[in-house]
Amino acid sequence: MKNDKKDAKRIAKLALSGDIKVSVIYDDFIVNLQCLSREYYNLIDNRSEYVNKLKQHLHVVFPGFLKVFSDVTGKAAFERGFETIPDS
Repeated sequence: MKNDKKDAKRIAKLALSGDIKVSVIYDDFIVNLQCLSREYYNLIDNRSEYVNKLKQHLHVVFPGFLKVFSDVTGKAAFERGFETIPDS
């Protein structure tokens, strides 16, 4: 059963007790910054997945590669490691 008087009393008690949460409307700058931050962390996660896949493939094709180059995305791996791989 709907009772507007009871609802009004409950709302008033909530407001007086401080348990009411206030909605905040952010300006566009904050919203865009949050979206960019989310996208950044998604890209970092994707990068980690691709690096792990690269390591798996390198382990199969060139088992010793990971022993020589610990950072497969580093400068040394690209300059020294990948340049010595013969073209098919």
